[in-house]
Amino acid sequence: MYLRSLELFGFKSFAPKTVLEFHRGVTCVVGPNGCGKSNVLDAIRWVLGEQSAKALRGGEMADVIFSGTDSRSALGMAEVSMNFSECEKELGVDWSEVTITRRVFRDGSSEYLLNRTPCRLKDIHNLFMDTGIGRSAYSIMEQGKIDQILSSRPEDRRAIFEEAAGITRFKSQRKEALRKLEATEANLIRLDDIVKEVNRQIASMQRQAAKARRYQGLLAELRTFETHSARRQWEVIEERREADRNELGGLRARQSELEEEIESGEGELAARRASLAAMEEQLDVARRNATDLRSRISNHENRIIFNKEKETEYEGLISRYQGEMAGARERLHAAEAALREADQELQEINALLASEQGRMEAVQGAAYAVASERAEAERGLQGVVQEMQREEHRVSGLRGQLSSMTQQRDGMEARLSVLGAETEQLREAAGEVGELLAQARTDLEAAQQAADKSASEVNEMEGQLRMAQMTLSTADGELRQVQRVFSEKEGRLEVLKGLLESGEGFSAGTQAVLKGLDNPDFFLPAVQGALAQFIDVEPEYVAAAEAVLGANLQAVVMKDTEAAGHIVKTLRAQKGGRTVLALEELDAAFEHVQNEDLALPEGALCWLIHKIKPLPEAQRLIERLVNFAVVVPDVETALKLFPLRGWTLVTLQGEVLFGDGMLHGGAESGTGAASVLERRNQILNLEAELEGLSAQVQERQRRREEAASELEGCGVRLAQAREEKHASALDLAGLKTQLAQLERQLGETQRKQVSMEGEQAGAQSRFSDAVQRLEGLEEDVNTALGRIGEQQERRQEFQEGMEALRAREAEAQSELGEMKVRVATEKQRHASLLSQRQPMEARLTELGDLIEQRQTDVEGYRGRVAALLAESAEITTSLEGLRGRVGEFEGALNALLSERAAVAAIVEEETVQVRARRSQLSGLVEKRTRLEVHLNQWEMKANIVEEHIRKRYQIEVSEFKKDLYELKVAYRDALKRPRGGASAEAEASSEAPVESDSEGGASVEAEAYEMDWSHIDAMVREIDQRLDAMGPVNMEAIQEYEELEQRQGFLQQQHNDLINAKTELLEVIAKINNTTRQLFAETFAKIKVNFQEMFTELFGGGKADLILTDESDPLESGIEIIAKPPGKQLQSITLLSGGEKTMTAVSLLFSIYMVKPSPFCVLDEMDAPLDESNINRFIKILDRFVAQSQFVVISHNKKTIARADALYGVTMEEHGVSRLVGVKFTRRDESRATTDVVGSGNSESVPSVAEAFGKSPRLHSEDKAEERA
Repeated sequence: MYLRSLELFGFKSFAPKTVLEFHRGVTCVVGPNGCGKSNVLDAIRWVLGEQSAKALRGGEMADVIFSGTDSRSALGMAEVSMNFSECEKELGVDWSEVTITRRVFRDGSSEYLLNRTPCRLKDIHNLFMDTGIGRSAYSIMEQGKIDQILSSRPEDRRAIFEEAAGITRFKSQRKEALRKLEATEANLIRLDDIVKEVNRQIASMQRQAAKARRYQGLLAELRTFETHSARRQWEVIEERREADRNELGGLRARQSELEEEIESGEGELAARRASLAAMEEQLDVARRNATDLRSRISNHENRIIFNKEKETEYEGLISRYQGEMAGARERLHAAEAALREADQELQEINALLASEQGRMEAVQGAAYAVASERAEAERGLQGVVQEMQREEHRVSGLRGQLSSMTQQRDGMEARLSVLGAETEQLREAAGEVGELLAQARTDLEAAQQAADKSASEVNEMEGQLRMAQMTLSTADGELRQVQRVFSEKEGRLEVLKGLLESGEGFSAGTQAVLKGLDNPDFFLPAVQGALAQFIDVEPEYVAAAEAVLGANLQAVVMKDTEAAGHIVKTLRAQKGGRTVLALEELDAAFEHVQNEDLALPEGALCWLIHKIKPLPEAQRLIERLVNFAVVVPDVETALKLFPLRGWTLVTLQGEVLFGDGMLHGGAESGTGAASVLERRNQILNLEAELEGLSAQVQERQRRREEAASELEGCGVRLAQAREEKHASALDLAGLKTQLAQLERQLGETQRKQVSMEGEQAGAQSRFSDAVQRLEGLEEDVNTALGRIGEQQERRQEFQEGMEALRAREAEAQSELGEMKVRVATEKQRHASLLSQRQPMEARLTELGDLIEQRQTDVEGYRGRVAALLAESAEITTSLEGLRGRVGEFEGALNALLSERAAVAAIVEEETVQVRARRSQLSGLVEKRTRLEVHLNQWEMKANIVEEHIRKRYQIEVSEFKKDLYELKVAYRDALKRPRGGASAEAEASSEAPVESDSEGGASVEAEAYEMDWSHIDAMVREIDQRLDAMGPVNMEAIQEYEELEQRQGFLQQQHNDLINAKTELLEVIAKINNTTRQLFAETFAKIKVNFQEMFTELFGGGKADLILTDESDPLESGIEIIAKPPGKQLQSITLLSGGEKTMTAVSLLFSIYMVKPSPFCVLDEMDAPLDESNINRFIKILDRFVAQSQFVVISHNKKTIARADALYGVTMEEHGVSRLVGVKFTRRDESRATTDVVGSGNSESVPSVAEAFGKSPRLHSEDKAEERA
């Protein structure tokens, strides 16, 4: 197998699609620093499954996507593919070529493909397991990995040895087996817990099931006793209710008579009372008229008195108002004189104020001028002082800053040193956490898929369970519906059969004969039954048959004439009614006439005899009774056919025209036996229906059993799915917690790192600023001190000028103060006079208004006095007429009072009579009410009985048919059972139904017990108490107990399977351990020998060895590397130089290749630390293994490049985008090379080719220096 090609698209700096073709031998990748050489190695590691973004020199996996340049936009994905050829043997696949592909997108999602088919990372790992190919296998070697191998712990060096030994696959299988073993043991623990819980439930449910069976037996016994007792109570209540109804009818009739008498008396009494009411109204009118006259007279007298009082009041007011008017006029004249004096004084004060105001303004102007000059000088002085203070404060601040800045500079130097060390520590810690986080995310993704799958299975199982429950519920409903219909039909059939057997519907005489009269042993052997019991009629012809046969349907068929005579005598003697007897012996004497040969009249439907099916015993009798009966569609047809012959013509509705011309109408004969034929037909129909319903019940039961079985299976599967879901949820929760912790740890570390780097950059910037500011502060201090001296001289000049200005200002202010005092005094006098003048004007206005108002009031009161005098004269005239009319009204009122008293006496007498009848009616109503209450009580008792039985047993008491045999059997069993409770076995046995045998000994034994209803009621109470004492009963316990037993068996089977699986896993692990131990030991011994030889060859001597740290456990033991170059006795390989470490790693690598070479090997600048002599040794060893493996070498060394069979140069003609130029060498001679893959121009020698790559248009400074060298 060999690596054929590597395809890159959008990976890091390889923006366009780039293909590297590899051939057998050595392929060298060269190029200046920073052009993207190492991206080739990163691409190989990445496509093989590298999960650490740090190992790929990035912060997150999306960083490997091309991020764009100034001229190119960023891409949305990165893709790398590796193609292998001739890989059937090494990989164990059926393909000659294998391509693995990995993609990553900007959103963080990724894909893996195997031969362009989506797959898992695990599939790729498994494919290359034990081949030496992998992201961390020995097929990829770089400087960092050399240090990792040589400096890591002994236990961490095992990976490359295990890969070489080919036990990686076995260890993976062992790890998977251990994981399954842990899961199996966990399942066993959970299963043991479940089994314990199920066993506990079974123990509990077993007791509950036994209790439920006892409960069912008692409940069935209670049902029998309680229903029959309720039916008996209901019958007793009905008898008493009927007696109460009859008595209530008589009371209601008597009540009606009394109500009619009361109604008549109340009518007459109402007329009397109406007459009395009319008289009362007349009296009221007369009383109101007299009262009205008296009221009017009193009002007139009161009004005259009131008018006199008001007249006196108005005269007093007029006199008072006239006095007030005279006083007001005198005060008005005095106020006008005072106002004139105040106006004259105000004019004199205004003139004086004008003169003084002018003088004061002149003095004030001079004072303001002097004050302005002084204020200007003060502001100048203040400015100078403030400037001095600012400069002094600035100097003080600058000196403080200078001292503080010096201290800060010293502190910043120390802080920068600390920050550098902490930043490096945080960077290393973030890388370690990132690797752990990537692995945790991979594990979480797998666990999430498992949890999603389990959840999906649970949802699916729950859906199936709900469907099964719905199916079972539907099946139960259909079964109950069919069973209910079957029970109803069966009950109806039993009722009809009972009615038919008991003779219900026959006359009293017929029923007495059928029961054997007073001597059943004599009469019953001679009686065969009623004629109606011997025939079957098609349903639509029942009415016709009943109409024709009439009373003959009740005829009793007898075997001999002697018994018939005795029956007639007995009925007459006992007055037991009448009956019809049909004698077989007499029937034989009649001539039998057949009508089959007679033609059916036109318009007739059929012969009635053809629609009747008699039993053999009544065949001749029926033929004689209906032999010539013809069924016609209607009465009109019967009348039309009657003249032709003397036949009996009957319609389907029951109208019959006999041969003697008698026409009977109506559908019933009125004998009471007409329904017997209908009952027989109903019995036949019900029996047919019950056959069909029985088949339906069996079919519904079968469907229900299938649904119940499916439901049970769904429940078991759902429980298993839920257990798996719970286990997945626990694993997922643990991984999520771990991932969250790692993310928080990584985020915290990265935040600290970013913060630390920012703080470091800020501290460096602040340190530079501090140095510059120190220099500027010293200059600022000197400049500020010079300006302070200049300001002190200016302050002295301002202070001398201000002294003269203050003296001039004081003189002007003194003169201005005296002027202000004089002007203020005059202004105060002026204001005082103005304040006195305003009240004077207001007083004048007030006095004028008062005089005018009082004049108006006097004139108004004089008018009111004149009006009162006129009104009093008019009232006096009207008062004399009213006093004369009062006498007339009092005489009429006395006459009406006498007449009303006479009528009132008659009304009182009639009222007494009506009250007496009402008292009698009240007693009757009270008695009737008591009776109705009593009747309602009976009804309530009946309703209570009916409701109790209906609610408890869904049975209507009124329709319930007593089964005395069942009752007697239950009664017998209850008497046999010990009182106070029975054993569980006895109660359980009571569930078994007693088979009824009406002719066997069981019937005789049951009838031997006399029925004691009071004892039955006591047993009902006892059973109720026993049921209550049992407490809550789980009626589902029986089914649940059976289900638990089934589940116990299932769980036991699961437990056995897990035990077997655990044993098998332990055997597999033991076998893997033996195999891996043997393979590792053999491979390690070979590599050890090869390492010693290879080390001696490369170093030209010295000693080297590989030692297991724990030889007793080679599968877990670490590996110590001992390397002592010639002439050195080093205690640790970490003390080797860089070149020595590289040569030691090369020795170890090729020691492994000698045992198990990898199909290809990538060496990233492995030769960088080597000197020229060691380079020659390295190339010599490389040539030894070229025939076994491909080598891809990334190098800057010209000797290594000269050894290449193919050469790829990586350059950046476009900034930020890597480009490949490939050259393949054909070694015809040492001085010629031809271009084969990609490139332009030939190269005469390998060094010149390398130099051609060095002369790329975009050279880095390092490469230019190398080129010059």
